[in-house]
Amino acid sequence: MVNKTRIIFFGFLILLVFSFELPALFAQDFNWWNDDWNKAKEIVLNENTGVSLEDYSLLLIIYYDGDMNLDFSDLRFVDSMNNEINYWIEEKVDGTYAKIWINIPNIYSEIDNYFYMYYGNSIAPAVSNFNNAFLYADDFERDTLDNYVAFGACNNIWISEGNLKFDYILGPCTISPNLEHQLIAKDYIVEGKMLAEDGCIYTGVIGYMPTFYSKEGGYSSWFQPNLNKFGVHDWLINGWIDSIIFPISDNVYYESEMIFSGDEDKTAVFDNLRIVSIKDLRYTQGYYGLSSYEGCNRLSQTNVDWFRVRPYVKVIPTYEIGEEVDGNSTPFPDDLTQRVEELEINIEILVQAVNSLEEEISKLNVEQEKQEDKLQVLETMILDLQTFVDKIFDYFNFLSINEKEEILCNYLDENQESSIEDLGMHCYIEIRGKKEKCFCEVI
Repeated sequence: MVNKTRIIFFGFLILLVFSFELPALFAQDFNWWNDDWNKAKEIVLNENTGVSLEDYSLLLIIYYDGDMNLDFSDLRFVDSMNNEINYWIEEKVDGTYAKIWINIPNIYSEIDNYFYMYYGNSIAPAVSNFNNAFLYADDFERDTLDNYVAFGACNNIWISEGNLKFDYILGPCTISPNLEHQLIAKDYIVEGKMLAEDGCIYTGVIGYMPTFYSKEGGYSSWFQPNLNKFGVHDWLINGWIDSIIFPISDNVYYESEMIFSGDEDKTAVFDNLRIVSIKDLRYTQGYYGLSSYEGCNRLSQTNVDWFRVRPYVKVIPTYEIGEEVDGNSTPFPDDLTQRVEELEINIEILVQAVNSLEEEISKLNVEQEKQEDKLQVLETMILDLQTFVDKIFDYFNFLSINEKEEILCNYLDENQESSIEDLGMHCYIEIRGKKEKCFCEVI
């Protein structure tokens, strides 16, 4: 039987180790991230769905502070353990504001999450990087196609002037990042900024492909310039599911977006105009990528300025930016609280794991006891059967020869058999005259 006591003891031993570590961790003073930065502000972040998030890209709006560089190049973001956080400045007006995406490894639910924005370093180089600020992102500034595979009617695929470009003729062309982590099942948003050089084509982002090749299934958020049409295309039926008429020009960049929320709504977004499209249970996971379709039998081209994928939640986290502090003060008194809360969460997770393990052990023990009970019943039945068989043999051993002959001859007659050997006798049927007669002899 599983040693339940030993497992539970091991779990509480881990908790005991954690408890001895707590005082040392609590006693740490706040460490200023880098002395080359003179100012900082605390950012308190709250997750609003009750589920902790990983690799989440959050959009911040940062208003200019007089201690910052005019172009926001000195901004740095770190977590409560002074780990630097990747970010990308999407839009800015020097000396006024900046819209910044930060990629946060973990946002815990049900507690305040603390992050820090440092600035005040006039010689700091800009580190804003689009490719590192999302679950997957590419601005095509690197002159390489190693990460991509092409399927369908694609003719050529290349990178030029910071754009991914591909041409095709008469059919669908799908471009997809060839990454091991690329097959995902959680809620996510696929986005791309694209241009169609020919009004006769459909183009946009695609997600939830069961395979890399979109023609085998999946959804595209497509726009078609010559029809002024935008909507969701279902590859399995090769048709539009939902669409709207919207002024669209060829040779103009538009942002195309698909939101995949598990088994719930598949949502298409076109230049901030949203269509809630369908509910679909067919796909539980899928690939994402870019797709175009040419139906006029002439070589056409799509240009992609950027492409990115990021996690999706229905209610985005909220944040508050605190007051400015400088490196000579004792900043952020809540930082210690953050560390305590994170440790408490980890301990709670450990306790839940021990409890779950205890439940599984209990189920195993119950099942083992049931199997042992069944085995005991079977053993008893076998013993009873053996006793019964022994009694039968004992009964036959006390029969006289005439009684044995009668039993065996009746058996031959009832079963239409010609002979039998049993009970130490050989009995057989012979025809004598016109009658069948049973004869027996001792063997």
